[in-house]
Amino acid sequence: MRTVRPVLVRGFESMVMLRMLLRDPRCPATRDAILNRWSEELPRSLSYWGESADELTQIFEAVRNDWMNSRTESWMALQVPYDGVTSALAATPFPVFIASSKAAHRVSALSSAVLGLELPPDSPRLFASLLPPEEKKAEALRIIARQQVCASPATRLHFVDDRLDTLLAVRQVPELAARWNLYLADWGYNTAEERAAAAREPGIRLLQLQDFNGMLAPPPRAS
Repeated sequence: MRTVRPVLVRGFESMVMLRMLLRDPRCPATRDAILNRWSEELPRSLSYWGESADELTQIFEAVRNDWMNSRTESWMALQVPYDGVTSALAATPFPVFIASSKAAHRVSALSSAVLGLELPPDSPRLFASLLPPEEKKAEALRIIARQQVCASPATRLHFVDDRLDTLLAVRQVPELAARWNLYLADWGYNTAEERAAAAREPGIRLLQLQDFNGMLAPPPRAS
């Protein structure tokens, strides 16, 4: 599942992926079909099994919300931060914004419990439920860039994401490409092919976790 996770956009899709993989767990053709033709495989599989994306979404969200709200401790125990991120966020003097496809209440809870960031669901620093991500995250970046703390043309703005398609969509908007430094998180859910493609793309930098943590560090004091 971790291998095919990079092409997942909406939570319920994991149910379809897992069913395909469980039927044929050792077949590379199944894995490759998901990775390379997911936009075709998803509706085909739903039709074959007589399932509805809306109904699966309701089931998926109901189970996840019940787990998160009724067994919060066990849910949060599975949400493990990447090395150094929590301490880097705690020490950074820079404003941090989160733009996510996840629902606001879930991002808020995870941010507080896992990252130590107190971001209420209605925080102006939290942009949630951004689907489709290519379009909605670009809108979020436009709004962030216009906020007072970011409005000066001299302010350096950094956008880190693990979806190459999202970064490419942002880069295609001249207004955003001129303001934002774009990074593909090489520790996130993306493929080796996407990382290699990002390394060839002008205006997009492949970012390692240690460098991301370093970006958050306070600037050195003048001697």
